[in-house]
Amino acid sequence: MFFNIIFNVCIAKIGKVVKIEGNEALVKFGNKTERVNISFLKNLKVNDKIICSGKIAVEKID
Repeated sequence: MFFNIIFNVCIAKIGKVVKIEGNEALVKFGNKTERVNISFLKNLKVNDKIICSGKIAVEKID
């Protein structure tokens, strides 16, 4: 028997906050800028570095 195994892998990315708009921020990842949900993070400021999983910020890097 042959079994297909599919692994769902979440790739976290590190980005820099460019602009904050309510619960979302514009985050720069290299030469690309994306809109990211930041509702899980408190006291976030422009120029902070964050780790994102998908379109959600999960951790601030000190």
